[in-house]
Amino acid sequence: MNEVRPGAVGWRGRCGAAAIFLAVGCAYASTLGAGFAVDDERIVTHNRLIRHLGDLPTLFRRGFWDQERPGGRETSTDLAMKASYRPFTIASLSLNHALAAWLEGPSVCPHCRRLPDPPGGLDPWSYHLVNLLLHGLVSLLVADLALRLRLGPPGALFAGLLFALHPAHVDAVAWVSQRGELLSALFSVAALACHLRGAGARWAGPMFYAAALLSKESCLALPAVVWLCDLSAWMQARGALAGAPPAPVGGTGKHVPGFLRTLSWRLYAGYAGVVLAYLGVRVAVLGWLSVPAEIRYFAGVSRLDASLTVARFFTTEYLPGLLGAGVGSDYARPSYPDSGAADPLAWAGVLILVLLLSFALRGFARGSPAGLGVLMAALLLLPVTHLLAPLGVLGAARLLYLPSVGVCAFLGWGAGRAWDSGARTGRVSAALLVVAFGSATLVGARGWSSEGNAADRMLERTPDNPMALCNLASSLAAAGRGAEALPIFRQALALSPRQCVVWYNYGQLLFNLDRVDEGMEALRRGAAVDPDPSSALRLGEGRLRLRKKDLDGARQAFAEAAEMDPRSPTAGWGRGARRGTRIWGCCSGG
Repeated sequence: MNEVRPGAVGWRGRCGAAAIFLAVGCAYASTLGAGFAVDDERIVTHNRLIRHLGDLPTLFRRGFWDQERPGGRETSTDLAMKASYRPFTIASLSLNHALAAWLEGPSVCPHCRRLPDPPGGLDPWSYHLVNLLLHGLVSLLVADLALRLRLGPPGALFAGLLFALHPAHVDAVAWVSQRGELLSALFSVAALACHLRGAGARWAGPMFYAAALLSKESCLALPAVVWLCDLSAWMQARGALAGAPPAPVGGTGKHVPGFLRTLSWRLYAGYAGVVLAYLGVRVAVLGWLSVPAEIRYFAGVSRLDASLTVARFFTTEYLPGLLGAGVGSDYARPSYPDSGAADPLAWAGVLILVLLLSFALRGFARGSPAGLGVLMAALLLLPVTHLLAPLGVLGAARLLYLPSVGVCAFLGWGAGRAWDSGARTGRVSAALLVVAFGSATLVGARGWSSEGNAADRMLERTPDNPMALCNLASSLAAAGRGAEALPIFRQALALSPRQCVVWYNYGQLLFNLDRVDEGMEALRRGAAVDPDPSSALRLGEGRLRLRKKDLDGARQAFAEAAEMDPRSPTAGWGRGARRGTRIWGCCSGG
């Protein structure tokens, strides 16, 4: 298991690495011209904590969705804002912001001739470029991992290419705020590769695993995959000696000890210590281990019905998605129906799961890399199936990023065998599989060229997703198509009336259409869901006071709105409206 075939090193290995990065560049080149979309506005554009490198230590004391405004205000007191702890991900965005600001150079406010606060750093292309490079590195590590799993050079190259071009990865790569998927997979695959190297390199595994957990918690099952690889190596060693000729009389002969005696217990204690330390820090920072009960997807649903829903969802969405057929970007309520004991499709899903696991276990017992790959995918998928811990959404395409490592190892093994066969049909089939994955990814990546296109892509498979509807309506409003956006906002609110951001965006649109009273009512409805004094509510109050000729009150409300969100063009318009200028957040425009 730990040996690397010499045919994969040297110039062939370098050519394979170049092919993988070239595939990533060609498939995702269109994302370099895309802007920020969906959650990127909250995580990047309006997050003051990423704008100064001096705030890096603060990121380790806050949840992923926590943000800070001037004066110490947070954007929300909603429980969902404290449901994740991913300091490495948010720290990478802070470093990215510093890089983007350096590349942009100093920009001066045309009114006061001073540097604005923050000084740039929000040009989206550099964030997308970093995501592309990270995805290329993960794909390269997947090829290296496949090589160490004895897939052979062709199988390893196909595994890396299929991972680089997998259609389910589009959201994780093109969506800046989902960088945690890339970082977590990068460190997880690096931990596995170090473990398979053997000797002293194994001790780097727990350190990479800690980095993966601090990037995103979905890699929690990685120690089980490490144990699976050790079991596979032990079974292969025992099988090889079982077929060897008997030792000479009086000779010592080789002997394979029992599996438990081959394990490095100190190494596994290191992995256990990382898990306990991470969970302790998570509780200390967030206040709980998993998602709060109030925002759990299956809150109020019986365990049986939840399990059957997961089985059906795996069969209809995750399994096709892992095989490259596509999967929705986000399945929040009410995007997918709940199942029950009377649902035949749910029981069919249970049967398919049992058959798949039986196939994988049989192949694993025979020493097949295909069985190992499928079991790896199953273990890595376990933390995002609600079976170990509850989640806020039923599923999403981005959650398949790390589990697809095992699937691509399985597919790479099959493609490598077809290529090694030398038959024209086999080689053409392997090449067509890569082309099919690349074509689907190319089309999907172009769907992220704008926020409106991203919302359309989400709504293709989840037409009842309230946040996708909100994003579509917001993009229409930004394009000056407010009349079309209004009914879409109302549809989103009918599906999920407790989404405060939908109320705020709906209120902003009503203000822009000069329906100030209705807009103020929408903002009050949003404030009833989330009592935090957001900039949207203060801006609405300022416009209402301006309409009533209360200039001092309007000026105060606009100033507070701009202080909460100095990058907001609407806040800047409000505070500078009396002077007919647009402010930058560093001066009053006059």
